[in-house]
Amino acid sequence: MRQLIGYLKTYFKEHVHPGYFIFILLYTATLLFLNFYFEPTSKLRNKLRWADTGILYYLFISGLGLVIPYLAQSFFEKKENLAFLRNRKFWGLVLFALLLWSTRNSLIYYYQIYLAPSLYGSSAQSQFEFRFIFMLLKSAVGIIPLVIYWYLNHRKEQPLYGMHRHQLNLKPYFILLLMMIPIIALASQNTGFLSKYPRLQVMPAMELFNPDHSGFIAGYETLYILDFYAIELFFRGFMILAFMKLAGPKAILPVAVFYVTIHFGKPFGEALSSFFGGTILGIITFYSRSIWGGIIIHMGIALAMEVSAYLTHYLRQ
Repeated sequence: MRQLIGYLKTYFKEHVHPGYFIFILLYTATLLFLNFYFEPTSKLRNKLRWADTGILYYLFISGLGLVIPYLAQSFFEKKENLAFLRNRKFWGLVLFALLLWSTRNSLIYYYQIYLAPSLYGSSAQSQFEFRFIFMLLKSAVGIIPLVIYWYLNHRKEQPLYGMHRHQLNLKPYFILLLMMIPIIALASQNTGFLSKYPRLQVMPAMELFNPDHSGFIAGYETLYILDFYAIELFFRGFMILAFMKLAGPKAILPVAVFYVTIHFGKPFGEALSSFFGGTILGIITFYSRSIWGGIIIHMGIALAMEVSAYLTHYLRQ
């Protein structure tokens, strides 16, 4: 824990302008308000998110989360510390990141409407097969381009974005995870939480406690938890370590705000906490050059949320 605290102290002392951090907090709060409590925004999201223009919607939202925080640094930092903002390679990398994530996020619509409309049926098995193939495809879309980019640009400089341990002590991450369990258990009593979790509810034909569906449930949950590897590889591996030579620690807070935007549509508490979690995990990745801590925490929290939701639904039933 001392090492983690040291990372946080060093980062905020040496790399964060107080005024910029206040701006980031206010900007994030504004995005959260517009998404969760401003009705016209909610209507627009519901209209555009599931349409042929879905990829443009995600590009816009992701751009608000990433580009504005990057540009805002010019109002608080010295120009010599922000040379990367005038670098075409940097903005090309930003565009690549936004296109990749927006494609991944909007994939469900194009998959359901154009790629595999005949797969989705009314039975639990057909819905499971539809989701199983989709989740594999989504992971491939999220991971393969990053591996190719790493191989072409960074394979001689670093292992695949954070995929090494060195002398990283994983014990503190398990302690942090255990500290989150009571909070998750409390959150699982909330109606909004239970309407979203367990995520299996995206398949209407699936009955949570039907023994005949246990194989489908196990398969779905396995892929769901493993998908958080792709998320960590993108947000903590690629978005921090691929940008490291260009933006250095200046990448951490913009990526944290970007990370918040992927939680729009989920419970408010989860979206709010994602900023602080994204900031802490970004700092850890920057100093440790490893994403294993983030993988442990992210997968662990996701699993705990699923288990808590199942238990609460079962007890209420």
